[in-house]
Amino acid sequence: MGGPGRSGTTYLAAALGSHPAVASFKDVELKFLFERDGLVDLGWILCESFSPNRARVALTRFRTLMNQLRNGGFDQPLLAGPGVYSGVNVALQRFFDVIAPQGIGRPMEYPTYYPAARRFFADIVSLGISCKAGSTHFLEKTPHNLLAPKALADFVGDPYCLHVIRDPRGTAASLVSQSWGPDTLSQAAAWVQSYYDRWFQVRGTYADLGLALSEVKIEDIVRSPQGRNDRLLGELGLSPEMLFHDADGGQLTAGRSRLEHEDLALLDNKLGALSERLGYPAAWATQMH
Repeated sequence: MGGPGRSGTTYLAAALGSHPAVASFKDVELKFLFERDGLVDLGWILCESFSPNRARVALTRFRTLMNQLRNGGFDQPLLAGPGVYSGVNVALQRFFDVIAPQGIGRPMEYPTYYPAARRFFADIVSLGISCKAGSTHFLEKTPHNLLAPKALADFVGDPYCLHVIRDPRGTAASLVSQSWGPDTLSQAAAWVQSYYDRWFQVRGTYADLGLALSEVKIEDIVRSPQGRNDRLLGELGLSPEMLFHDADGGQLTAGRSRLEHEDLALLDNKLGALSERLGYPAAWATQMH
């Protein structure tokens, strides 16, 4: 599951994760696929730009990333569950035995690197599934992973990908209120636009790679929780459960209602065309005033 951030992915992940068949590391973004120092960066060093020093640094950074995830870094909960701590160690060691025998990285080709990375991801998924009896699916939510469909195909195999959309102006208004986000509405609008510029570049790649992709607007879930619930679970092959009964649109409009008219007009100016392309009304300012 992914999206531009501040678009409802956290709510949807929690709702889908409550299904008896769906396991996840609750409230944890695994980050090691496409984020900085993850599998993509590590593979590029080992397969495209190798030197012993660069490989040593990349391996250290990957291990540090995994330790941060396991120990509650990134302001997230611990990567917890029966056997998870030791299981991550085993998975890391098995991965490093292939890519860095005796602890020393070696130049590789992608046909060797990809299977090792895919097995590492599968090992982490297995740890998550083992923590929830009866689960058959694993849910991972690092929002910007969906901008890298080839990496998903290389490292995950055959995922079902769910892209969560929110009115881009609402996303921008929410981003600027985050301590880690852009400082101004203008910068937040540019952030959101950059995400979708890339999304429109790679969206067709999903079909080219044969990856299942579904897009859902968070506003549609709020508007029709039962209908969207049934449709999504059907697409995922999951048994009927009402997961979206507590969908609340209050947070979707809270940021908008706090904005002055000139701020609404700024967002309309910068993101109105994108909003229309995604199926939203072109203007916020005239709707509010």
